[in-house]
Amino acid sequence: MREARIAHPDATVETTRPAVQQSLPRRVYDVLELRAPWLIDVLREAVTRRRARRIARPLPRARFGSADAATGTVPAPAAPAADGPPAILFGLHWLQPSGAERWAVETIGIARRLGFLPIVVTDHDSVHPWLTRPELADALVLALTQEPVRPVAGDADLLEALLRRYDVRGAVIHHSDWLYAALPALKRLRPELPVVDSLHVIEYLGGGFAGRAVEYDDGIDHHHVISPQLVDWLRDVQGSTPRRSGSHRWPGSRPARSGVRRTGCRPGGTAPGSRRRAVHDRLRRTALAAEAPRPLPPARAPSAAAGADYRAILHGGGESRPLVDALIRRYGLEKRVELRDESTPVGQTYADSDLLVIPSLNEGLTLTTFEAIAAGIPVLSADVGSQRTIVEGEMLVPWRARGFLRAAIPLIADFASGGAAGEARRERAWRAQRDRTRAFAALPDAHHHFEGLLSTWRR
Repeated sequence: MREARIAHPDATVETTRPAVQQSLPRRVYDVLELRAPWLIDVLREAVTRRRARRIARPLPRARFGSADAATGTVPAPAAPAADGPPAILFGLHWLQPSGAERWAVETIGIARRLGFLPIVVTDHDSVHPWLTRPELADALVLALTQEPVRPVAGDADLLEALLRRYDVRGAVIHHSDWLYAALPALKRLRPELPVVDSLHVIEYLGGGFAGRAVEYDDGIDHHHVISPQLVDWLRDVQGSTPRRSGSHRWPGSRPARSGVRRTGCRPGGTAPGSRRRAVHDRLRRTALAAEAPRPLPPARAPSAAAGADYRAILHGGGESRPLVDALIRRYGLEKRVELRDESTPVGQTYADSDLLVIPSLNEGLTLTTFEAIAAGIPVLSADVGSQRTIVEGEMLVPWRARGFLRAAIPLIADFASGGAAGEARRERAWRAQRDRTRAFAALPDAHHHFEGLLSTWRR
């Protein structure tokens, strides 16, 4: 049975993480992650390659039958409440800082401005630091526990109670296992309700949330996607039909072909010029935005290679923070790596940086890429997801750790050298990325797309 969890006002992600008895393999993994991270990289890469092959073929689909998956009962159609305000059901992973949640909260804000009551259900354990954001003012928020992912007794009852109590006009899924799994019941209770999901990245553990979208495709009326890679995978590999595939720019790199369209989140405007340094000034800092703890070896190695007073900023937080702290101590990076959390505005980090480095193992098309370019900063990225939409040439480096370091270290060392040639090279990279960003931005904007879409639900 699921529960709603309420944290102490001073709670953090670290202090509220449940204490669980770890298995021996998990304990061994944790030791290796701290003492031999290079070996963990090799293992992760091998697993990623194997999982990528698995999702390169059609995934299984859920059956939309006549009985509830958890209880075996057949719910009666739920008539909407006649006297309540129009509402939209939102399914979210959590209310915690991330690019996906930033976009999710923006769509909730759109719904509020259109006069809808947002009903927000989260299904992942968190202290939900964004619960007090203005977009959630007067919203109904239900914070459920993470487990189990599949439907359980009571899920259908909760869904039915919401549909009978509120005048729900539609559902929007932002990385929500609970709402994906609830779709069969939702379509039995209110078959006319439109359902939209918003997808960001193909994850290699069964496709992640994109895989869940494929599994429950029969209950989704409109897929909103943000990257060309995801467009092609949904349409060409998974066979998502034109009737149910659509989206816009997050921003996309090329005109959408029939079947799946895409939209984009606004990059915030492109800077008129790159963030220039005086010639002979060394590269003092670079922002590292990545899947922790993979940023740490790049942070360590280029500084030694460049022989510069070089510092890295790692901006973010969450469950990996204790491991990152331990790795910083182990590698002696206390004076070279500065950790920042959400108490520091992201804009300040970009203002303090000369380069954004993305050494992630898996991404879609990162919002940080657009933010950095808009701030006048070029991006050096692993060749993952749809990053090549914006980042090309020498700035797009192999995604495997060893190849990434071999390509990235000499490039960062050249940027950090303080010479005119290195600075010109860095500015050329930014200008090329700015031009691709401008072309990408010509596609329709996701904010306006959702605004128009949700407007049609007002009746």
